[in-house]
Amino acid sequence: NDIKEIVSADLTKARSQQKRKYHSKRGTRRAGRSQGSKAKQDTRVKLDSSGVWE
Repeated sequence: NDIKEIVSADLTKARSQQKRKYHSKRGTRRAGRSQGSKAKQDTRVKLDSSGVWE
């Protein structure tokens, strides 16, 4: 009885973790790719170059 409960708990944990991973990845790819990551990178590069060279 105890073993069954422990195993089922582990399974549900693993399953929820996988779901979370999948969903978070999907969200970042959809929202962050074209706008978020690239835009942040660009602003940082511009700031760096202007700060260093000018």
